[in-house]
Amino acid sequence: MMVYSFARVGAAITMKVGDFFQHRKRWWLRLHEKGGKRHEVPCHEVLQGYLDDWIRAAGIGRHKQTPLFRSMHKGDQVTDNAMGRFNVLRIDQASFDDGSAGKYGKGSAFSAAVVGG
Repeated sequence: MMVYSFARVGAAITMKVGDFFQHRKRWWLRLHEKGGKRHEVPCHEVLQGYLDDWIRAAGIGRHKQTPLFRSMHKGDQVTDNAMGRFNVLRIDQASFDDGSAGKYGKGSAFSAAVVGG
């Protein structure tokens, strides 16, 4: 998500389902930035596919005012709670536990940005 939209972690995890929306023929992301600023950016086609798959798999398409990115409970059970920024850090750390951090290194901004995509 962050690679395709250049969003901050805080802006990405506070998104609601309704912040991924279609206007005319294009899909958009509405990011809520620091200081109450709202920023709307076009959605990349690849990211659109990922988000469509996530919304369908989580069954949250009709719940526009609920969190888009949710925390997990006991393995694979999705909760109604928004994902926290520390959850993103844990995903980042776990994604490279197999030693595949490569040239970017474990915990880098790049590795955090590619988690989930």
